[in-house]
Order: sequence, then structure tokens, then C-alpha cells
Amino acid sequence: GKAVATLAGHESRVFAVAFSPDGRLVITGSGDNTARLWEAATGKAVATLAGHESYVTAVAFSPDGRVVLTGSADNTARLWEAATGRAVATLTLAGHESLVFAVAFSPDGRLVLTGSHDNTARLWPVLASTQALVDEVRSTVPRCLTPAQRQRFHLAPTAPRWCHGMKLWPYQDHEPPPLTWDERLVAAWDGVVGLVSPRVVPAKP
Repeated sequence: GKAVATLAGHESRVFAVAFSPDGRLVITGSGDNTARLWEAATGKAVATLAGHESYVTAVAFSPDGRVVLTGSADNTARLWEAATGRAVATLTLAGHESLVFAVAFSPDGRLVLTGSHDNTARLWPVLASTQALVDEVRSTVPRCLTPAQRQRFHLAPTAPRWCHGMKLWPYQDHEPPPLTWDERLVAAWDGVVGLVSPRVVPAKP
């Protein structure tokens, strides 16, 4: 048949393609380390998703079409807003030891599935908002982090004062003061995933 449109703009091979659930957008992943969003009807470029450090090898839309998921040869998967192409978060998959070549959302959009050349597939929770993550933290892992964990999660070397109170370092059982969620956010993520695991890096505004 006759081609409806040519999506030109990538500077290297295109490894992955997908339609949005409503068919209005197309996403492509390329060896130029980017993914691109296009209007399906016209082939017009909508946004360039730049941030991966190697080939973008897999792409997928969330069930509601609002979020895009990309997998890369840099061993990471990333989430992006479909409407703007703005980065939402980076899932650094510490368990994977090779490139991520397959990605998918669960039907309800609450889980992300990744497949890797390290012979494993992994499931990761996707929390819809910062508040959802905080709520998960409060109910899951009430503890401080060890110095080694702080370094691993790129936090300041000095722990909050409440971690040292009443000889509760490095763990604690009482509720910390407000605005000290940094410790429990990263600890809870390990608890939720159940692996020695990923950290979520909020995108810069």
C-alpha cells in the first residue's frame, strides 16, 4: 500500500515504534538516544524526548495515553508526559545488568514491566503522585538510612537530627518531624519493589 506519512527527524536507526491508545500519536525510539512523538494523521513532530545516554530500544504508551515509557541501552527506563514530552521520572534499574530492550505498562497503568539482555524481566510500581509515594512511605518503611545507603541514594552525608535522637540511629520506630521524608522515601521504594533497587529521580523543572 501507499505510505500515509514519513516520520523524518531521527539521526540514526529507529528501533521501536508504538501508537497511543487513541491512535492520535506515534512514538519512535532511535539509535540517536532519543524518542520522538508525532501526530499520526500528519506525521508532524510533536516533541523530542532527550535524556537517555544510549540507544532508545523500546517504547510504550500508558493505558490512558498520558504517559510514555522508554527503555534504553543505558540500562534504564524513563517516564515522560505524552502531551509535552517533559520527563516525569527516571527509573534507574539497579537490578538489570544490561540494556533494557522491552517495556510495557500493566492494564491499569500501576506497574511497569521491563525486559533486559541480562536474561531477566522486572516489575516496578508506578505511583501516580508525590503524595501517593509519601503515603506508601508512611505505611511501609518507617526507618532511617545507614551512611552507606545515603551515599548510594545520593543524599547528603549527614542524616537528619531525628535519626540520631534517642540512640535510634540508623533505624527508628517513631514518627519523624514533618519535612524529613528524604530518608523514608528512598527506603520505602526498596520496600515496595522488594529488590535491591531502583531509585526514582524527579525530573528538573
